[in-house]
Amino acid sequence: MKKTNIFKIVMTLVMAFIVTGAFAQLATDNTDFVDNTTTDYVTINKSMPYYVEPDGLYSPSFDASLSLTGDVNTTFSWTYTPPVSGSATVDTDNNNYQEVTFDEIGTWTIEVEETYNAGCAGTAVTQTVEVVAVPEITVFDFFETTLGITSGGAAYEYCGNQTTSDDINIAFNGFPNFQLDWQLDVEEIDGTGATVVNANNATLVDNTAATGTPQVLGGGNALVRAEPTGNLTIESRTFTMIQDASTNDVRTKYTYTFNGVTDNISRKSDYGKTATWYDIGGYTFEIIVNPAPETGPIYHIKNDWGNL
Repeated sequence: MKKTNIFKIVMTLVMAFIVTGAFAQLATDNTDFVDNTTTDYVTINKSMPYYVEPDGLYSPSFDASLSLTGDVNTTFSWTYTPPVSGSATVDTDNNNYQEVTFDEIGTWTIEVEETYNAGCAGTAVTQTVEVVAVPEITVFDFFETTLGITSGGAAYEYCGNQTTSDDINIAFNGFPNFQLDWQLDVEEIDGTGATVVNANNATLVDNTAATGTPQVLGGGNALVRAEPTGNLTIESRTFTMIQDASTNDVRTKYTYTFNGVTDNISRKSDYGKTATWYDIGGYTFEIIVNPAPETGPIYHIKNDWGNL
C-alpha cells in the first residue's frame, strides 16, 4: 500500500508577470508550482498559495492539473512555525489548500499532516519558507552624491549646453532583477522657474506602470538579496537646452520622477494579485540648463545733460 509519508507539499514558483484572475483562490491548478524540495521565497506580508498532494489510494481522482482542491477525500492539518515570534495569517483555507501571509522576516516551516477516516494520520511533510524584506531604493547616486541634490530640494544648475553625458545611477536592496517605475520630463522655464508654453516641452522617458513600461535593471542570482546592488545605470544623458519657436536656446528644466520599485521575489509574491510597488516616494530631482546671460550695453548720463 502506498505510504502517507510520500505525500508532497507543493509551493509556488511564479513567472515575473501574472495576470490577475477572477477566482476566489489565487491558484486553481498546478501550472506554476514546484514541490517542497525547493525552498520557497516570499516577500513579507504577502499572501501566497500552497497545496498538498493527497495520497492516491484515498483520493484516486485527484488531478492537480485540473483542480487543486477537487476530489480530495482526506483532511489536512496545517502548522506554521515562525523564525522567532511571528504570526501566519491563513487568508484562505480549503483543506489541502491554504493561502497564507507571513509577518516576520526569516525562515519559517510549514508542516502538514493528512488524516484518513477516523484518526488514521500519515507522517507530516514540511516546506521551508524564507520570508524576505521588501525591495527598496538605497541611494540615487548621481543626484545625491555626484550633484549633491536631494529629492524635492533645489535643482542642480548647469551653465550652457553640456557636451559630455552623465550616467544616471541608482542602487537598490533586493533580489535581482528589479523593475523601476520612473519618468523624465523636460520643459522651458522663465527666470522665476515658472513653466513656459513650448512645443518642445515633453516627456522624454516614460517607464511608468501607468502609461509606459517599467525599466528592468540588474542581473545576478535571483535568490540572493543584494544589500545594496551597487550602482545600476538607468540612462546616460547629455543635458542641453531645448529651443523655442525661433530656434533660440531657452532655459530648460529636466525633472526625474521615481515612483517605485519591485524585485524578483516581490513580483512572485504578487501571484494572482495586482502588482505592489515599493519605496513609493514620488522622488523628484531637477536639473536646469541655463543659457549664458546676453548682457546689454553699459549706459551713462548723456553728455549734453549739463547744457544751459
